[in-house]
Amino acid sequence: MVRKPSRPTPETAFPLFSPFRDSRGKTLRWYQPSALHRYHELSDGDRLYATLRWVETFGSLARVESSEGVFTLKRRGFLRPYVSVRDAGLGTDLAVLRPNFLSGGTLTFSDGRQLTFTSARFWGFEWSFRNEGGMVICSVRLRSTIRDSGNVVVPVEVKHDKALLVTIAAAYYTMVMANDEAAVIAAGAA
Repeated sequence: MVRKPSRPTPETAFPLFSPFRDSRGKTLRWYQPSALHRYHELSDGDRLYATLRWVETFGSLARVESSEGVFTLKRRGFLRPYVSVRDAGLGTDLAVLRPNFLSGGTLTFSDGRQLTFTSARFWGFEWSFRNEGGMVICSVRLRSTIRDSGNVVVPVEVKHDKALLVTIAAAYYTMVMANDEAAVIAAGAA
């Protein structure tokens, strides 16, 4: 009997990642292997492209690891929350995502490039990101059950690079954080 190797978990060694550019033309999905761990994987079912792991159980600091590098995500602000994206090795800012859950928001990169996003669905989280020319570069949709997951759609003509990975990770992270906060509020109201 041939035993299939298990998927990496937060406790196992650093996983090997496929280059993100190899995901071109494939259906990507965020998946949380265990509801007990704040750990998610971005894959196409066969290849692992990135992981998203919260550093602390109850904090907002998360770390994204991929073949393109390591960066962190952190929710900041109270009345006007935003998500900062930083290069983990250099400690420099990569981007800032400013959501407005009623109408969308912006993702601004440190080089000045800006993406806008809109919510494609009234109920639930599904965001479509557009570049300055108006072209949709990706859509991310959160599917929340006991374990969070998310579908990612990237048009074939879009360049698969670190900026796209930052966009996909920042969107998914923000949706998971907002979903977690809504669950806490609902539990407190019950």
